[in-house]
Amino acid sequence: MPEDSVMKNEKVSYWGHILGAHIKRIGYMRTGLGGGAMYLCIPPLIVGYVVLSAVFIQRLIVPLYGTKRLFWKDFVIIDRQRIEELTFFDKFNCMFCGFANGICVIVNKEIDGLANLPAEDMSTMKSVVLTFYCVMLFPVHFFIEFCFQIIFNSVVAVCMGMHKEGPSATVKVLQEANYAGAFHPIPRFFIRMHKNIVLRFAVSLEQIESAWCPLVHFEKRKGVVYPEHHKTFFGPDQLAEMHELLSEKGTVSARKPLY
Repeated sequence: MPEDSVMKNEKVSYWGHILGAHIKRIGYMRTGLGGGAMYLCIPPLIVGYVVLSAVFIQRLIVPLYGTKRLFWKDFVIIDRQRIEELTFFDKFNCMFCGFANGICVIVNKEIDGLANLPAEDMSTMKSVVLTFYCVMLFPVHFFIEFCFQIIFNSVVAVCMGMHKEGPSATVKVLQEANYAGAFHPIPRFFIRMHKNIVLRFAVSLEQIESAWCPLVHFEKRKGVVYPEHHKTFFGPDQLAEMHELLSEKGTVSARKPLY
């Protein structure tokens, strides 16, 4: 790490390069309420991964349709807490971001793998079975949607000035892309419904990670998949620059805070 960066890092507040930057920009109350509410996303994320990925995709869809099996270890990478200069608060935030964003990336890709199957693989029997599976998932979808609206749109986004994610815009995007277009109308409706909430969760987590842990990962082995927004992140030797940017702009994302 360059000597001048080390000197700058020593001047960072007790709260750390990331948490301290947000406290400096928007104060203790907004940072505490918005930042604390982020961790309430953990239960719906776990439920979503277990039900949608581990059970629905891995145990039911992969054997039935022959879609590609993806692996947790290639998506959920938790390593940025190894940066010694980070405080406990910053390290915990980075562990959360690695966990949450990794889950959203793998579930989104698994749903895409199902939605992109060709029409010749969509027999009537398979469509009936898929519809049954999707209907069984509706209570889980409702739970995740409810948590998303309460936690992110009503608390995190309001406190942190982030952009809220409503379902209507995503519905339009999926329709224009003819998402799951090879499927019969009923299973297509349910696949788009599940994709809608998972995609909005991922877009919201992009805002959170770009503000709370914009640091590149160390893991570079073959097969590892990171979200696209990681391309704008800082290296571990750029903590001073990251702190300055977060203190002034609040994020490395193109979607800047509304206030």
